[in-house]
Amino acid sequence: MRGVIGAGCCDPKSDEDHDMSEQEDKTKGTLNKVAGEAKDKLGDATDNQDLQNEGKGQKLKGHGQDAKGEAKGALKDKD
Repeated sequence: MRGVIGAGCCDPKSDEDHDMSEQEDKTKGTLNKVAGEAKDKLGDATDNQDLQNEGKGQKLKGHGQDAKGEAKGALKDKD
């Protein structure tokens, strides 16, 4: 309903929901980076290229989630 005149008065997302979402994105990002690093190192130690690649991909996903959380925070600060 965003963008509709008068929709702001009935928007179910409160500022608290936005804060939670920002923090959730950052938390998920950190968890994915840590898990990805573990998979990357384990794959390297066991000569398992598939596991290593999976770990690298998961780390990239974590960085993306961090960036998403940061962007949400920056947009919230502009309000």
